[in-house]
Amino acid sequence: MGSTQRPGAYFDWVMANAILDDQGDGMICQETGTPCGEGTTGCNGNDPCIPDLNYENSIRKVDRTTVKDIGEIASAYSEIQSTLDKADAGLNPLGLASNVVPFGLNPTAIQQGQTHFDQIYQRAVSALSNAVTAFNYANENTRRLRNLQDRVDTFDDLVEERELDYEARLIEIFGKPYPEDIGGTGAYPVGYNGPDLYHYDYADPSELIGTQGSGNTTTFTITFQEQTVDPVSGVITVSPRTVNFVVSTDGLGLVKPEGWTERTEPGEIQFSRSELLQGIGRYQQSVDRYESLIDQIEIQADLLESLYELNRNVLQVMREGQALQQSLNQQILVSRLLQARFRTIGANALRIANAIAEGLPTSLIGGLANGGDFTGPIRASVRRAASFIEFAFNQTADALSVVEQQRQFDKEWASAEQQIQITGYQGDYQVEQQVAALRNLVRQLPSSRLEIYTLGESVNQATGRYHAAIGRGLRLLDQRAAYRRRTADEVSEFRYQDMAYRVFRNESLQKYRAQFDLAAEYVYLAARAYDYETNLLGTHALAGRQYLTNIVKQRTLGVMAQSGPQIGSGLAGTLAEMFINFDLVLRPQLGFNSAAELNRTFSLRWELFRKPNTNAFNSDWQQVLEDARVSDINDFVEVPEYRMFCKPLNADPDLPAVANPGIVLRFSTKIFSGLNFFGHASQADEVYPSSYDTIKLHSIGIRFENYPLGTLNNQAEVYLVPAGMDVLREPTNGEIRNWQLLDQTLPVPFPLGEQSLAAADWMPWDSLSGGSRAMVKRRLIPQVTGLPAQGHEDDEDLRYHLTGRSVWNTQWVLIIPASELRGAPHPNGDPLDLFIYGTR
Repeated sequence: MGSTQRPGAYFDWVMANAILDDQGDGMICQETGTPCGEGTTGCNGNDPCIPDLNYENSIRKVDRTTVKDIGEIASAYSEIQSTLDKADAGLNPLGLASNVVPFGLNPTAIQQGQTHFDQIYQRAVSALSNAVTAFNYANENTRRLRNLQDRVDTFDDLVEERELDYEARLIEIFGKPYPEDIGGTGAYPVGYNGPDLYHYDYADPSELIGTQGSGNTTTFTITFQEQTVDPVSGVITVSPRTVNFVVSTDGLGLVKPEGWTERTEPGEIQFSRSELLQGIGRYQQSVDRYESLIDQIEIQADLLESLYELNRNVLQVMREGQALQQSLNQQILVSRLLQARFRTIGANALRIANAIAEGLPTSLIGGLANGGDFTGPIRASVRRAASFIEFAFNQTADALSVVEQQRQFDKEWASAEQQIQITGYQGDYQVEQQVAALRNLVRQLPSSRLEIYTLGESVNQATGRYHAAIGRGLRLLDQRAAYRRRTADEVSEFRYQDMAYRVFRNESLQKYRAQFDLAAEYVYLAARAYDYETNLLGTHALAGRQYLTNIVKQRTLGVMAQSGPQIGSGLAGTLAEMFINFDLVLRPQLGFNSAAELNRTFSLRWELFRKPNTNAFNSDWQQVLEDARVSDINDFVEVPEYRMFCKPLNADPDLPAVANPGIVLRFSTKIFSGLNFFGHASQADEVYPSSYDTIKLHSIGIRFENYPLGTLNNQAEVYLVPAGMDVLREPTNGEIRNWQLLDQTLPVPFPLGEQSLAAADWMPWDSLSGGSRAMVKRRLIPQVTGLPAQGHEDDEDLRYHLTGRSVWNTQWVLIIPASELRGAPHPNGDPLDLFIYGTR
């Protein structure tokens, strides 16, 4: 299987690298913003394909630098290969040998009724409790991480709300951009729905101030440094943004380009600008009215002055006409007077002449007698007198006629004078009217000036509100920028906290995973101890073998209560089920609660080699020992058991290495009726009852008969190794079952505390009593002290390292190293010779 995993993983790795670029190009269409290739590939028409400045921080960046899963292929292969290596080494996925059975039991606990399974079960419970502690610690870190994530989620919600609030408030102030300013060559990308932060001063043409269009304009470009905050990393990215501005060359300021429509949503700045324009319009109208009023006053003043001049001229003309009329009337009156006088004088002269003529005789006969006219003089006198009377009356009549004419002239004069006065009064009235009109116009000046001042103040206020709106918007932008910086700091802090919590969580999970694996190993060992203790065949319903595969597959702890593991899922459920089966069913049925204590002393000389313990058979026994001599116990060919099972001797490194000869006795044991412990027909032997299903070691001691004290050491350290298979009988039918055991070292765990878990360099193996993870291997058998037989049994040095092993084994190996009998050099002879032959 391993041979297929390597090329498969390599093929997957090559394919993944072939599909992904080493680094993405990050090109987008300038107009549409969609991804494209080099040149104009993927873009419509002449739309160029340009680098995307935001590509590095976008989710579109998919290349070998961003796809981290490629490295997991190699990691997964390494994990698979490690598992395969374990399988090739004969280990199960937990790292334990398939034939492992834990020992290192406490003999005192056994004497108190705790079986092999009980003791390993307690270790498994301790390991599970430690795993629960590690789980709780990891769960606490996970809870902290979850709380942090909840805080981050809440913070993200708050940030989103604040961003939406800032955006809404900015839109209220700056308004939204013109539709033509979004996408393409506009100032904002496609889909932008935020405030108009660049062209907020663009205004629609206003008839109020006489702007019907943009007029003459020019365009200039400004490059802004735009800050954006990555919501995930909190990194503030500064990217350039080029924005075009259209400005009027007619003094109208910034104006929107020709062809642009209207804003979808104007803001306070636009309203303030509109109000300012209206205020300016009203102010201009007021100024125009004031100027018109001044013009009216000036016109009225000019009109008044003209009226004064007109009235003066009219009166002057009338006075001059009156004087001329008077002069003419005087002349007419004089002429009339002269005319009447002359007419009267002429008439009177005619009358006188006529009277004189009347007085002349009509005949030249003198005297009366002559017939003359003596009345003629009388008539002439009469007529003359009458002429004088008529003249006087005519003269009076002429005088009266002149007086009448004079009265007529006076009448005309009075009429003219009256007309002049009326005209003067009328002129004065007209002047008064014009003065009143002028006074009314002048009275309007203060209110007109007040209106101008008021509208001017309104314009100033509108200008202030406009500037205040811009200032408020800029302050809001500064607040948002500061908020984003704080957000970036908090995001960075969150990321550092997240990173720290993740490190702690991952570390605690790693510790929990290791502790879980250790607990699984202990539960597995408990199942093996259960199986070894009960020795039930795999077909039995309560056999321990059925739990092994289930334990290996478990990925959860299960439920651990104050009283111990609880029935259910996980490791705890399996362990609880084993304990209940063992404690409630098998313990009374198989007699573990009433175990018998058997003390036996076996003689290798007699019971194994059948050499009677008499002097006559000393040489035979010595030959047996001589045949068991080896040149060097370190030779793997001669004594493979020493290198495989024994805890090695430690020689002085300053001395030269030398061979260490020894005596190696190999033998097997059996328990059958009629046979002794070593398989011979029983005769004067110590025997074990064959009716017992299992007989296990509690303690052992070795004694030497005829040991040469004073020449050899007072005690000899030797090895007793169960190198073969333990043999047990199945309790239900007595079927013999062989156990090829491997006693792997897995020391007892101490109770675990949070302080240990919080240590950076702590691992579960540090909590083991007497070892680390490196000790999870074959348990090496230490030496047993061999004592002279003449001592008391109470003085025996009983060792318990084989406690729990079956006394029935297919091969025992007794190794007696020469260096443990006496050290070199050997002036009194070889220690093995002394051990075999004694003092000669």
